[in-house]
Amino acid sequence: MRRNNAQNVIGETMDELLENFKWQISQVVKNAGRAGYFTNREELTGEHRTFVDEIMKGERADVNWTKALFELTEIIHLLTNRLVLLLIDEYDTPTSNAVRHGYFSKVCLVWFEMEHEIDFHPCML
Repeated sequence: MRRNNAQNVIGETMDELLENFKWQISQVVKNAGRAGYFTNREELTGEHRTFVDEIMKGERADVNWTKALFELTEIIHLLTNRLVLLLIDEYDTPTSNAVRHGYFSKVCLVWFEMEHEIDFHPCML
């Protein structure tokens, strides 16, 4: 599967950063689709199927984007019956960019929303 990282998840405003995050997640899903991870997506039901369809079409509502990567790993696990390891390269780029443009506290709120899903919190370094 193609490599994606958080290097492009930046913006002069929080809204711009979130738009770039959404685009990045969409690219991850599209790359996973090209790699064949969703060839059996008809096996997905309910929210998982809706998630994949909306992300692939770029139509995902603004809610729940903080859980998108974790939802994606769960879906790939369901479809492949394999463990899924999520590595995030350049994770510090969105945070340092937020400091530079004055919305660090808003980025930390997003990280805190994700905190129960991850073992690490960049705002606590």
